[in-house]
Amino acid sequence: MKRLISLDTETTGLNTKYDRIIEIACVEILENRITGKIFHSYINTERQISEESYKIHKIKKNMLLKKPYFKDIGNKILEMVKQSSVIIHNAKFDYNIIKEEYLRIKKNIHFKVIDTYSIAKKKFPGKKNSLKMLCKRFKVKQHVCHSALHDAINLAKVFILMNPKQKKMPLKKKKNR
Repeated sequence: MKRLISLDTETTGLNTKYDRIIEIACVEILENRITGKIFHSYINTERQISEESYKIHKIKKNMLLKKPYFKDIGNKILEMVKQSSVIIHNAKFDYNIIKEEYLRIKKNIHFKVIDTYSIAKKKFPGKKNSLKMLCKRFKVKQHVCHSALHDAINLAKVFILMNPKQKKMPLKKKKNR
């Protein structure tokens, strides 16, 4: 049974060394099906959110004041992704910012990453391959608000549709009367 985790983050900005994760979501996939097991958290970074990032996710610093710090949820994330390949769209950014968060709490992490952006570039050369465009291409309904949770769910759906490995369901034999 192959276990995959679809993961997405929202951040304070686009600098993986300086900026921080303010929302993270993980969605479990088993045998090419979303199981419903999800990890999701907003994170208090005590850091300003860049105007560019705010325009994307609409998360303000004051919305995070009573949320946990990364050090308080880091082990829960590791528990969710352990013994799994992790699906990330445009993985270089998310993986690097996640690694930096763990280094800040004195943990070195490594997990196998599947980058759906790289896969999409090979499957659809010359086309736009953002998660938004892949959702349109595969007719995955998008949510009005942008969030790590919605993107992780949509990413799981897109990944399954891009990689149709679902075995056919066995047909029940009709009984002869």
